[in-house]
Parts: sequence; structure tokens; C-alpha cells
Amino acid sequence: MTGLFLVGLICTTTVTLTYSGGMSAGYTNAPGEANCTSCHSGSLQTSGTNYNNVSLSGNFTGNGYIPDSTYTITLTYSQSGKSKFGYQLTCLKSNNTMAGSFSLISGNAKSSINNTSISGGTRSYMNHTSSGNSGSGSNTWIFNWTAPSTNVGPVTFYTIVNSANNNGGNSGDEIIAKYVTISPSNLLPVATASASTTTPCQASGVTLNGSSTNSATSWSWTMSGGSPSASTAQNPSVVYANPGTYRAILVTKNAKGFSSPDTVTLLVKSSPSAFIAGGDRTICQGDSVLLSTAFLPTNTYAWSNGKTSNSIWVKDSGTYNVSVQATNGCGRVSNNVHVGFYTKPSATLTSNARFFNDSACAGSPVVLQASSAAFD
Repeated sequence: MTGLFLVGLICTTTVTLTYSGGMSAGYTNAPGEANCTSCHSGSLQTSGTNYNNVSLSGNFTGNGYIPDSTYTITLTYSQSGKSKFGYQLTCLKSNNTMAGSFSLISGNAKSSINNTSISGGTRSYMNHTSSGNSGSGSNTWIFNWTAPSTNVGPVTFYTIVNSANNNGGNSGDEIIAKYVTISPSNLLPVATASASTTTPCQASGVTLNGSSTNSATSWSWTMSGGSPSASTAQNPSVVYANPGTYRAILVTKNAKGFSSPDTVTLLVKSSPSAFIAGGDRTICQGDSVLLSTAFLPTNTYAWSNGKTSNSIWVKDSGTYNVSVQATNGCGRVSNNVHVGFYTKPSATLTSNARFFNDSACAGSPVVLQASSAAFD
């Protein structure tokens, strides 16, 4: 479907002898630029009949641009009784850097392209030429615009039109400034990023949820600072090892191209420390051993044996851990520690008297012999 856009993107330059072939770049009234009233008398017109007579049409699809596609742009201005017209036009992203590029149509000599540096970046401009400034009550300029190679969101065309009185001077001319914003095509996907919670706990997983319009076929998440740091799953899980503010960014794709990025911001809360130092323990039966984790008065502690302090004495064998809960709602379960018993030694006492039915004659020596298992 072809959409028609009436947009005041026209910067008509003065059509005196001085600028009949087009003005120098940087006069479209865009951010950081001047306009033609710096050379021509009169006030800048940004509304009214002349303003409404500035129009731009393009063979856009889905009421907007598809990245890296080239569109034929037709710019028209009409005003009864005028015969000299000029324009200058540029197109910028929301950060005021150049959006896309311009090119001339073969055989059409009514427009030219020039460039200049504005605010540290290069901007390109479409301008009228000396063979493209005349018309009886109106003038039309046609040129090509290639959209940015990626989806950069809405772009804005800034235009100045000069409706000149053809008196050879710079007085009596009418300068009209108009701009229009073109969004990405509605045939492109629109990504929406969300999360199971936007305030997850440190070292706990959070599920990211991706949705999209227009039959998205692929998903691309960037989760800087998380593990993993990227994913092509629609609804991935991510863990942040440290507290702080993080952004998860989603871009989707369909047959027409990529969506613009959508972001969900996550405020990762600190989790309490929960670590039992010392590793596994072995004790003698009847003895006990101290197990402990770091103490903070505002934390609560729940051991696997039901105890509720940060330190406990253990006399029974088994595997122990502790769950620590902080007041911010975040908790952590410690490492497991196994407590075991040393094996009891067994002793056996024998004598040579056994060879005599456990009896011996008076005055005869008896040899006693001890043996043991599991004994150092």
C-alpha cells in the first residue's frame, strides 16, 4: 500500500541572482541551523495559507519507512502570482543526526545535493538549482531518499521554502518553514519488553517477557551485566550477580525488517550473605561443632534443623544449611555442610590361655594380646 504524506519539509531558498542556483547548506530551520530570513527580509512563516501550500508525497508503505529502502519524494509548493521558488531540505533522527541519504533522479536537473557540518556531524541537503527555480504559480521537485539502514524510530524532515517576488533583490520574498515526522512503517514489528519483576534480587533469576506485533519471527535480547548477556529466546531468564540498575533491550524481526529497540529497566536489590565457612566436619559421637554465617541484626535465619540464630551447635550427623532473609524481601540459601562421626574403634583382647581351656597353672606365664579395628 502506498501512503501519501503531505509534509512541509521544504526549505525554499531565496531566488535572487545571488542564490538562484541554491543556497549554501544549513538553512532549513532544523535544530542548530539558521533559516532564509537571515538574508531575506520578513518574518518566518510557520502557519497559515502559504504554510499549508507546502506538501510532500512519497511512495511509503505501511504509512512509514522500512529501513534501507529507497523512496521517491515529490515536494510541491504553490502560490498564485509567484514564478520563482527555491527550497532546502534535510532529514534528521531524534538525536539531530542525519537520517538516511539523498540521491538525484537521473535526468532531473531541478535539484542538487550539498553537505555541511552541524554540531559536529555531517548533514546532507536537497536544494533547488538555477534550472529548477521557475514555475507559474507553483513548482515541484523530485528526488530520492534512502531510509536509515536500521530502525531508528521516527525521523523528521526540515524544510525552508522561499517564494520569491523575482525583483532581483532580497526584499519582498516569503520564507516558509515546515517540518514533518515520519515513523517506521506499520508493517514492521513493534517490540514490547517486560519482566516478571522489575525489582529482582541479586543472584536470583528474573524472567524477561518479549511480545511483538506483526508476526515476529525472531527475538534478540541484550542484557548487559547479566548472565547470560544476550539471548535469542522470546522469554529468557537472566541472573544479575551484583545489585544496581540494569537495562534489558529487545529487538524483534519479521519479513519486513527489524523493530526499534524496546527497553525494560531492572532495579536489582542486594541479597544477604549466606555462607557457612569451614566445609564439612567430622566429630566424635557425643561431641558438637559450631556452624555459623555472617550476622546482621535485621536479617532472619532459618536453619535446616529448625534453629533461628546465625550460629548453631550441632551434635547430630547430617547435612545442614541456613536460609537468610533480608528486610528488602531478598533471601539466600547457604552452601550445604555435612557433619559426620568418626567410626568407633573396636578392641579385642586374647591370651594364650585359650589353648588350655582359658586356664593356666599356678606360676605359669599368661600372654595377653590386644587387637583393634578403626583405631590409630
